[in-house]
Amino acid sequence: MAAKQTFLLTDQGSLSAADMILSLLGMEPQVVDGPAMRIASTLRSEMIPRATFERAKADAVSSIGTNQRLPAEVWIGSERLSIGDFAATLAGYDGTSASVGIHRANLEFENYFSTDPKCLQLADPPGGFQRAGVARSRPAAGLDAQAGTPPFNQAAGRRMSTDNNRL
Repeated sequence: MAAKQTFLLTDQGSLSAADMILSLLGMEPQVVDGPAMRIASTLRSEMIPRATFERAKADAVSSIGTNQRLPAEVWIGSERLSIGDFAATLAGYDGTSASVGIHRANLEFENYFSTDPKCLQLADPPGGFQRAGVARSRPAAGLDAQAGTPPFNQAAGRRMSTDNNRL
């Protein structure tokens, strides 16, 4: 996960990037929403002191537990890491070094989601029923954890089989 953030196929089923983040943080498997927005990292340093990173991990665990959502960013002092950069860094962290090297995100799982607006449109209901005031929102990014449920492939309009998952 340090090199690329995508889905992982295991003997027990598939894991989303969110499932893996929860595991790396030592949290129990649970359903959490993806981040509410995309935020860029502002951290300029390539290394973080271990104590500072451990505090950021504890803050992330607290945020996820409280909000049932992955945070868009994790604060490292007065600077921030995007959730993607945090996940990549967390995956590369050995837990023993005096400092933690920053890994930048390679959000490969985003390849599984359509950006074509036609895929996000609702079909007109039959029988002349009018859909007044129905909000059309884009589903959360692929960081949603669904307790081992394969991710939804919007382009194909179906749940992905395990054959479509790759490390």
